[in-house]
Amino acid sequence: IFVRHSTINAHEMKNLLSSPIAANRVAISAIVCLQVFLGTNGSSDAFHLSSPLTPRRSHPIATSRCADDSQTRCNVASKSPPFSNDSVTSSAASEALQTILGGEQGTRDFFADVWQNAPRVYRNTRTDADHVSSVGGGGSSGAGTKTDPYSRQVDMGLQGIVKALENACQAFLEPPTAESQNSLPMVSRNRQCLSLQELAPLYGNDLFAAYLGGCSIIMNHVDRLCPNTAALCEDLQKAFPFAYANAYLTPPASQAVAAHADDRDVFVIQVYGQKAWKVYEEVPIQYPYPHEQVGKNGMVVPPPVLEGPCSVDTVLRRGDVLYIPRGHVHQASTYPQGDDETIQPSFHITIALATFDWALSGLMATSVKKTLDKVPEYRMAIPLAVGMHDNAQDIPLKQRIQLENQVDAALEIVRKELTTEIINEYLRQKYQWHKSKSRPQRMERIAQAMSLDQRRSEENVAILGPEAVKRITMSSWVRPSSPDEQALLVNVRPKQAPAIREETAGVLSEILSSIRNRAGEPVQILQLLSLVNTDDTRKDAGKYVCDLTLLSFIRSCVERGELSVVG
Repeated sequence: IFVRHSTINAHEMKNLLSSPIAANRVAISAIVCLQVFLGTNGSSDAFHLSSPLTPRRSHPIATSRCADDSQTRCNVASKSPPFSNDSVTSSAASEALQTILGGEQGTRDFFADVWQNAPRVYRNTRTDADHVSSVGGGGSSGAGTKTDPYSRQVDMGLQGIVKALENACQAFLEPPTAESQNSLPMVSRNRQCLSLQELAPLYGNDLFAAYLGGCSIIMNHVDRLCPNTAALCEDLQKAFPFAYANAYLTPPASQAVAAHADDRDVFVIQVYGQKAWKVYEEVPIQYPYPHEQVGKNGMVVPPPVLEGPCSVDTVLRRGDVLYIPRGHVHQASTYPQGDDETIQPSFHITIALATFDWALSGLMATSVKKTLDKVPEYRMAIPLAVGMHDNAQDIPLKQRIQLENQVDAALEIVRKELTTEIINEYLRQKYQWHKSKSRPQRMERIAQAMSLDQRRSEENVAILGPEAVKRITMSSWVRPSSPDEQALLVNVRPKQAPAIREETAGVLSEILSSIRNRAGEPVQILQLLSLVNTDDTRKDAGKYVCDLTLLSFIRSCVERGELSVVG
């Protein structure tokens, strides 16, 4: 059967069989042909032949029985995951994951039916009374407790977001290194990320000013900036090899990034405000690698994907979680949806699981290269005639045989050297390296958070300027600064007033004028919207001026010396 359907003649076959390794390869090929001819797939309940030089192995791709159980089919495109994840449902599993997914049974169901297969929304089951609005508070949800990492993340509150922004701003002041450059926050305007050269002259690397200007803020590796997120990622690593987080802050009626697909699986956790999400049904590239992410790096999302149906079309509110598998095209915005005219800002945490880095094809390719690179012969160029002919049959026979023998010998080396133990050790070292880069910064953030509020109240008595902004909360009181107070900033480099988003500029200008007209009487930031006079202004304020907009505006005024913090 093999000779009849091959493209080589009897003379070439004789030369090939002169090599024992090549002869073995021909024998294996003949066995495969025979199995195909007999209609078998090499499973234990069918006729099976093994190579005498290699141990019998089960096929690495899972199979599933058809409805009539008369045949089996390859499960490459099946929705059933080919690998078991039973270990994640043990007693040592992530507390946060069980809280999100609904306990141990929900976690088992997730890994059996959802993981790497389909997007899924997990609604927050806690009532408003369960949430604790104070910074660092806990909450209860479904199967979790009030102190589980998921609840602490959701309850980080507005001040937790402010602190994360402050920490992110500090990244611009650190000495530039390859690692620090990759961790710098990003600012998006009109769905396009600004370069550092564009950001500095517009907003002075001030993320609060950028937010006032209507920009979205993307904080990469926020698990190194925010203690709640640090604790959440550490907890999730009980279930996953490694987890990190990015944060997305989007003002009302805006969109941070255009539709795209990622090279990783993600959990989107809504922390503040709300956001509308669409996940499209058609997957243009199954399980993409970094260079295959549509909607990024010049790769266009195919129009039929965006014109087709959605598998998820919903609004996430505080505490809701959306799981999106690798490769599924998605987009999100804070624009009003349908008949609902509600416009809110959004702050969500995206937990990233770099599954492209855990894929067998990538691991095999890397491991094969590392294995063969140890043999000097395989670092040399292959016979020069290979690739210089349109038809492989035109390659001189001697060079064809030479390459065949090299390939056969290489396969034998790979079969011998590439084992489960080797792959396990390679991944173990990789995971340890990632954790060693993240864990020290995470632990430092967690430790700092324990005494942060006490240090702030004991040490910081500034009423205006850069130090005073660190005291500001929604409960703070402000008033116009006196000339004597403004003189305290004589040695401080003056800061330019930020460019404010058109939809909010009028309201914020009216608020500042009202504060100045109060004859020095303090007003609480919580009450600032009550200072606007006209109904139209209040309507606009209700749409676009959120609490974070007010805080960012007052911070700018205090930093520049226009207002003082008095309580």
